[in-house]
Amino acid sequence: MDKKSNFLNILKIIFSVIIKACPAYFIFYALSDMLQGLSYGFNSFLMQKFYDSINTILDNGGLATMSYLLAGAVSLVIISSQLLDGVANFMYSNMTKKLSGHMNYIVNQKLIRLKAILYEDPNKLDLINKAFESSTKCVGLVFTFISMLAFHIPYLIFMLFYLASIQPWLCVILLLMFVPMSVSQLIKSTFFAKQEDHSAPLRRSLEEYENNICSKTFFKETRTLGIYGFFRKRYINILDDLNKLNWKTERKSCIIELCTRLVAMIGYMVLLVVLIVFSVQGIISIGQFAAVFSSIGLAFSVMQGVVDRNLGLVSRNIGFTKNYVNFMDLPELSPEFNFCESDNDDIILKDVSFQYPNANSFALKDITLTIKKNETVAVVGENGSGKTTLAKVLTGIYEPSTGSVSVMGCDISEKLPYSRISAVNQKFNRYALTLKENITISDQKGDESAIPEIIEKINLELDPQIFPDALETPLTTEFGGVDLSGGQWQKVAICRGIYRNHDVIVLDEPTAAIDPIEESSVYRSFTEMSKDKTAIIITHRIGSAKIADRILVMDQGRIMETGTHDELIKKGGKYAEMYNLQADWYLIEGSNT
Repeated sequence: MDKKSNFLNILKIIFSVIIKACPAYFIFYALSDMLQGLSYGFNSFLMQKFYDSINTILDNGGLATMSYLLAGAVSLVIISSQLLDGVANFMYSNMTKKLSGHMNYIVNQKLIRLKAILYEDPNKLDLINKAFESSTKCVGLVFTFISMLAFHIPYLIFMLFYLASIQPWLCVILLLMFVPMSVSQLIKSTFFAKQEDHSAPLRRSLEEYENNICSKTFFKETRTLGIYGFFRKRYINILDDLNKLNWKTERKSCIIELCTRLVAMIGYMVLLVVLIVFSVQGIISIGQFAAVFSSIGLAFSVMQGVVDRNLGLVSRNIGFTKNYVNFMDLPELSPEFNFCESDNDDIILKDVSFQYPNANSFALKDITLTIKKNETVAVVGENGSGKTTLAKVLTGIYEPSTGSVSVMGCDISEKLPYSRISAVNQKFNRYALTLKENITISDQKGDESAIPEIIEKINLELDPQIFPDALETPLTTEFGGVDLSGGQWQKVAICRGIYRNHDVIVLDEPTAAIDPIEESSVYRSFTEMSKDKTAIIITHRIGSAKIADRILVMDQGRIMETGTHDELIKKGGKYAEMYNLQADWYLIEGSNT
């Protein structure tokens, strides 16, 4: 077993995280729980003294002063234990809210630092899903152990010593009741750990189908194409599989628990019989019998609480917390550096190959490439040729499987020059913000006076009928704003990428919803605005590549051709073939120039 995944190490990690979140609160809660447990045990001892004093008065007569004092002491202990119980419950309610929020915050902070390639691995996606499920379970596990260590165990230790002082056999019987119940919970923990491993991928499928049915993004298409029933059926089937898995685990757990409860009940009955026999034989006093008899129910309840509630919760939650620890151990990005101390601002790839997780073949193969400072490079190729993967490797989002990548003097395996890079992705985000905020969100310290020029260059017309509040128009109907077309959203995304202060900018086919003629116009404007920048344009539309200083033609993960538009046309290779196939798209453009 991995040392990081063993039980004690998991507890150490979780406790350290939670104690750091609110140390004073944590210590005070543990002390109140401990005092409450000891008060219950001490109350049994006082009850014995009280019953013995009453029995002495009944047998021999005398003053009842001691009985009154003992009755007052018992009352004081009971009141104190109830007050401590109220304090503990109040603190538990507040701490669980605080700590659950803190654990979720840690998970989200970790997600920000994860390497992007992990999102391409289904196993890692399952682990991320488990981590969110685990964050609150970790809090429950910690409170379970606090309850065991601070309340239940001190009480049981006190009672074991107390029973041993009366008659050692009473102590032995109580322990024999405890052992089989504890063993059963260890067995159950393996059931719940296996259940969680199988549940995570089912939950992800369930969330995906629910998203297809209910989310705003998919709602229109789901209704229009009449495919609601398809996803509903899939959703119900996955839900049924998840319920069957839960039922199977719960059934095994209940069978084991039933058997151990029967053993515990037999032990409880034996303990009562032994008490009666010892009392009749005069081995224990009437006061001892009454005290033990009145407290044995509580002792048995506490013992059941340790086993069923506490160890039971541990057995259920330990699998979750193990997932949390494994998630937190995932590899992270290198720290972000604002600048790399280097005179070389080129992008250099040497013998780079890249393979996605669980893939059988390489997405990039043996690529050696240098992109000069301020050069505009277009990367073209058919779908699946590796264009987008190359862009992600060029900008340091993905580390190569083999070879090296240097971006503006930064080896991306050591430093990430994100502060110098901007990008417009094929799948860009549509933020529920104003037009102005959608643009400036990429560089919140940028010069807002540049926005009108950028909008004009990209040909995003601020028609008052579409943008009634101009730049302050919310781009979402959910908050009283407008809903843009796909082409308009793409122009907003391009404006956002250009607005960010950058030395390198990557456009990864962000104009798919714009017609080829307007696309060429957008790219020309983009090139003019990026004269002193390194620009990389990823496109499958060959006509748009003509504006580049150099064109890279990709096929099956390799760079097959490189050169200017004219050079590649004269060569008559893959590029010329693709250009001729798309020539009709640009006839109108040619006739207008």
